[in-house]
Order: sequence, then structure tokens, then C-alpha cells
Amino acid sequence: MQRQWEDEIVQYLDKCSVSQYATPYLTCCVCNCINFIDVPSIRGLQSRAKGGSSVFESLPPCCGCGRTRHLRTGATSFHAEIALETQAVEDFQKKRVPAAIDMQVRNAHPLVYAYATTTTTSTTSSSSSQQTHPVVETVFWYDSAEEFGVFCWDYREFVRRTGGRPPLWRVEANVREVTRRILNREYVLVTRLQARWRGITARSSIYELKKQVGWLRSLRHSPAIRIQRQLRTHQCRRRCKRLRRDVGRDVRMSDYATLHQQRQQAETKRYLQQTLMTKYRHHFQHTSAVKLLGGTVEPFQAFARPVPASPPARVLPSSHPSNKSDPRISTHAPSRFMRAKQKLDVAASRKQRRSHFPDKLRAQVYDTSEHERVEGLY
Repeated sequence: MQRQWEDEIVQYLDKCSVSQYATPYLTCCVCNCINFIDVPSIRGLQSRAKGGSSVFESLPPCCGCGRTRHLRTGATSFHAEIALETQAVEDFQKKRVPAAIDMQVRNAHPLVYAYATTTTTSTTSSSSSQQTHPVVETVFWYDSAEEFGVFCWDYREFVRRTGGRPPLWRVEANVREVTRRILNREYVLVTRLQARWRGITARSSIYELKKQVGWLRSLRHSPAIRIQRQLRTHQCRRRCKRLRRDVGRDVRMSDYATLHQQRQQAETKRYLQQTLMTKYRHHFQHTSAVKLLGGTVEPFQAFARPVPASPPARVLPSSHPSNKSDPRISTHAPSRFMRAKQKLDVAASRKQRRSHFPDKLRAQVYDTSEHERVEGLY
């Protein structure tokens, strides 16, 4: 009987523990995200009582906030609660800063806070002066023109006609108080006028005074300013010399090399143009001589083809010195005239046995002196 009762209790507790996770949905009340769990995998008390493993099924964390503290059973929307809580937090943040400032003012400056929160209310025109100036006595005056005329003519007669209400001493004290206030007001206005006039005159004079003081200060400081200027100039010059050697050196060298290369290219172009004109002139003379002798005229070429028996290289003019790194082209091949002369000399050597008139004429035209003269030109 005892054993059966324990089994029923265990089954009941097991049913109660499983009923919490009867639904596979868990909703987070903070981020309003829905999570899913596997209900059959939840281990209850009955399985533990039967000798199973004591390890419980781990609850999965929320997919939104990553916590399990705020999970609630079922698919319920907490949108309204979250909105209310967010609004409450925002209201708290809005009220927090003014409240903190109010507390600081109360604790740090109690007198200032008391003066700022004090309000004076005036009920009537007679009590307003007492509330703002409690020490000052109250005064009265007359609105009627007839009463005011009698009062100015003889105030004793005015007191007699009014039957002593107010009494004579009260009227005299009132007149003295009004007179004193009028004089005080006049003194205040006169003081303001004097202060403004003194301010105008002082501002005009202080401007001139400051100008003169500035001139005197500049005269006293001028030697020190000159020394400082010379020192800064000397330091800047030394620094600029160091910077001039280091900063921008590669840029300056590249610019200089580019400019030098452009100048060399221009000089080379001009030199080649002059050389081309000289070659063309010599070719024209050679063509005329060959036509006169009845030989074959070859076409003009700007650059001659190299031949084995070439004369020494031409020497450039003094304005264009030769250099190994000079990009200009130096012509090592003989001119057209010299090549034609060499061909004619070879042909003449083959026909030495024949000494008729054309051979003698060629020998006279192309003699040694003419050869030396042509080489001197080149």
C-alpha cells in the first residue's frame, strides 16, 4: 500500500513538471521573440526515480537576447508591456536631468534657490509698496484739482476745512516724505546723467590714453622685438638651408634632368637639321659632277650605310662636345661624294692599261688635293 501511494505521488509530480512544457513555444517577455523546444526530450521525476540519469534537459537560450530568465510558456505577445516599459524608461530619462539640476541648485545654492522661488503678490496699490519695501512709510496725495489748489495755497487752511482728517502732523509728514522721495528721484536721475556723461568722456579719453600707452610700450619693446626678429631670421635661415638640402632634392634633380634632356634633344634636332642640309648640298654637288661625267646617280639618303673602309668619325663643333652618354648621333660612314669617288678610283685602277681621254679627265678632276679638301670639310 505504501509503495503504491509513492508511485502515485511520483506520477502526479511528474505530470505537473511535464505540464509546464506541454507546449513547444516559449516567448521572451523582453525581446518578444518566440523559441521552440522539444517537449518529449524533457526528463521528468519518474524517469529519475526509475534509476535513470540525473542530468536534466538544458533549456535553450532566447534567440533574441540570449537569456533564459525572461522566457514564458506559450506563444504570447508582450508588445504592449514592452511598449509601456520603454515609455516609462524614456519618461524617467527625461525627468532625471531636470531633477538632478534642481537637487544640485538646492544643495549648492540654497539662498539663490530661495530668492528665485520667492513670489510677491500685490492685492492693492497701497499694500504693494509695503510688500516690496516694508520699511518705507505709506504716503497719500490728492486727485481733485480743487483740493490740490487749496492745499498748495495754504495747507493749514486745507486741514481746517477737512476737519482735521487727516491731522496736521500727518499732512506735514506726508509732504516731507513726498518731497524727500522727489529729491531722491532727482538725485538718481542726475547721477545717471552724470555717469553717462563721464562714461562718454572717459571712453573718448581712454582711447587716446591707450593709444599713447601702446606707442610707449612699442617704443620700449622695439629693441627686444628687433633682437627676436634677427634671432628668428637666423634660425629660419639655418633650418631652410638644411631643408633645402634634404626636402625636395629628388624632385629638383628629376626636374633638372628632364629640362637638361629637353635641351639636349632640341640641340640634337637642330644639329641633325644642319647636318642634313649639308649632306643634301654635297649630294647635289656630287650629282651634278656625276651627271657631267656620265656616271650613275644614286638616290639621296639622309643616313649613310656603314662600310668597312670608313674614315675616322667626325668631330662635333665646339658648341656640341662629344660624350659617351650623348644621345646625339655621330655619322661614322663617308659621305656620298667620298663613296662615289672610291667607286671611281676602283674602276680606274682596273683600267690602268687604258689611258684614253675620259680616264685622264677623271684623274684630273679627282686628284689628291681635291680629296684632302673634301676630307677637311667633313
